[in-house]
Amino acid sequence: NLAFGYAHAECVPKLEDGKTLFDHIATAAVEILTSFTTQGMASMMWAFARNRVSNTQLFERVADNILESDKLSTFEPQELANIVWAFGRAENLAVKAEGGSLPRFLEKVADHIVALDDNQLARYRPSDLHKILGAFGSSTVGLKSNHLFEKLANVFIAMQYDKFIPQEIALILWAFACAGNLNKKIFSSMEQIAKSKLAECNCQDLANIAWSYAVVNVPAPSLFDADFLRACLKKEGEFNREDKSQLYQWHLWQEELNSDVKLPLETCSKCRDAFVSSPTTTSSLQIDILRELYSIGLRPGREVPTPKGYFLDALVVIDGKDIGIEIDGPSHFTGRKPIGKTILKRRQVTNLEGITLVSIPYWEWDKCGRDHSQKQAYLRSLLGIDESNQKIKVDEKVNVKVKVEPKIEGGQKVKVEELD
Repeated sequence: NLAFGYAHAECVPKLEDGKTLFDHIATAAVEILTSFTTQGMASMMWAFARNRVSNTQLFERVADNILESDKLSTFEPQELANIVWAFGRAENLAVKAEGGSLPRFLEKVADHIVALDDNQLARYRPSDLHKILGAFGSSTVGLKSNHLFEKLANVFIAMQYDKFIPQEIALILWAFACAGNLNKKIFSSMEQIAKSKLAECNCQDLANIAWSYAVVNVPAPSLFDADFLRACLKKEGEFNREDKSQLYQWHLWQEELNSDVKLPLETCSKCRDAFVSSPTTTSSLQIDILRELYSIGLRPGREVPTPKGYFLDALVVIDGKDIGIEIDGPSHFTGRKPIGKTILKRRQVTNLEGITLVSIPYWEWDKCGRDHSQKQAYLRSLLGIDESNQKIKVDEKVNVKVKVEPKIEGGQKVKVEELD
């Protein structure tokens, strides 16, 4: 209750020992977690999530406690939704690591929801379900969640959409798109109800709806028309940087579709400025790959801007042809499936920029271990650089070199038809 009250006040007091009140609450809660009611546990986790406070020990113990005691069936729908939502909002938690408590907990939740019959599932409100889906959409751990998205897509399609509020529509669509779950049926089914709610949408709703349709690539001409533009322009001064970035990618999608409905030039310029101002970081994975590209005689450009405003991790020129290299770490995937922002970037750079893209997934690079010759052979194979008319591939066992016939081994050549 103490955490709940401070969360409503959006206050995280810092105490004399340098820790916050929420740090002390977490420490105390871990010791008595087994005595919590389901409502008490849900309220506490909601409070931590509401104030964007992460405590690895607490979150891990909550997940373990629920898994060990098999409590999922004892939670009320709203209680379970709040706990799952809290995990989805948690930032920089070791518990999110692959093999940690979060993926095991969320996979258990997915199995639990899928196993519910129609009467049991009817107890969940749209707001409960979008909170649950949102956690899967925002998590980049290896999750087996396709069955959950498929089941809830059918549930949403069967619901009476006129009972949905705009935020629920926007967040349901955003969860599917963010997770890279390209279920076109639910997007087609929500086109008309989304249009009917435009006047009630806030800035984030409009941006989330636009971006989500762009990711899934479902043309919705009756939704994205002059009325949609008017709704956006009416709130133009209220959009934050993230909203503007999403609208800019929607604008690029309209270019992909050869649509006449686009942002006005001045508005588009402001949105593009927000998009290109998004901070970029260079990871140790990127540094390692760039170093090996230099070692095989290439001179890669780093964080190269494209005319449309995207940034390529690296750009090399081979036989006079530009090849963009995307160095894709864990944050680009849900498990080993690209998330929405990765799908959208690959497709738009390929379609609109005409740049050949290749992707280096982190797990394939990890197979090379510390063997520089393995890494260099991998890059030559991926980029089609053949010095001896034979290729070397990375075998399943680390540091084992195997000669094979000439062909691309490892990496991912991005093809437009795979992204539709």
